[in-house]
Amino acid sequence: MYYTYIFESKEGYRCIGVAKDVDLKLKQYSDKSSIWTKRGSKWRIIYMEEFSDESSAIQRERWLKTAAGKYYINNLFEHSKN
Repeated sequence: MYYTYIFESKEGYRCIGVAKDVDLKLKQYSDKSSIWTKRGSKWRIIYMEEFSDESSAIQRERWLKTAAGKYYINNLFEHSKN
């Protein structure tokens, strides 16, 4: 299985990506082993979708990074706050 995920840091940064092992990826973010993830701290999973193949997960990741995808994400989390 492959997963499209959204992580969020304590500072409010969000990162969208694809991984086979989301827990390992989250650990890598927390270890700040990437230049981009050094900007944030206390990363957590806020959204995740499961796919049977990598190409579908990547396709979803790319869509979530578009303007329409960002709008979808913002609406999703705005409605969950209410």
